[in-house]
Amino acid sequence: MSTVEQQFVIAIPIYDGVDLMDVAAPREIFSWMGEEWSAEGTVRLLLVAETHCAVTTRDGMRVLPDATFIQVPNVDVMWVPGAEANKIISRWTKEP
Repeated sequence: MSTVEQQFVIAIPIYDGVDLMDVAAPREIFSWMGEEWSAEGTVRLLLVAETHCAVTTRDGMRVLPDATFIQVPNVDVMWVPGAEANKIISRWTKEP
């Protein structure tokens, strides 16, 4: 008998000018959550952006996304950092 492991996908959109704390702190909390939920399934935590290019945070740190918006069409939770993300996120969440 085959058992399919359940996967819970959490996406954190990143974009130029994002505040690092708005990304790093939630990512760490979701990572801990994934460790606690390991018996229930896998938590897949992804930093997503429009492209695979590095994103520069508000204070100049460069961060690489794990995937693009197109590569992650369905998520269970989307944690949106900061208020500047509205235009980028609306493009990702619109129905085709």
